[in-house]
Amino acid sequence: MGSNELHFTKAAEKLGITQPTLSHQIKILEQELGFLLFNRIGKKIELTKVGEIVQQETVNIQISLQNISSQIEAFTKVLN
Repeated sequence: MGSNELHFTKAAEKLGITQPTLSHQIKILEQELGFLLFNRIGKKIELTKVGEIVQQETVNIQISLQNISSQIEAFTKVLN
């Protein structure tokens, strides 16, 4: 299995939703972006280049959110 090979069923389980719900949400996101996020070849699924960009930016957003939380926590400790 390649590092970019993905499994919607496993991802849906981690998110606590059904695979059809996840697939539907991905389809909506692809329509909004105007690009496919995944290459679907039979049962094999891989990120497209646009999918890789979205994945990396999502990681960046998660890091930013963690930074925000840490900074707010540090700030509120100073206030108390």
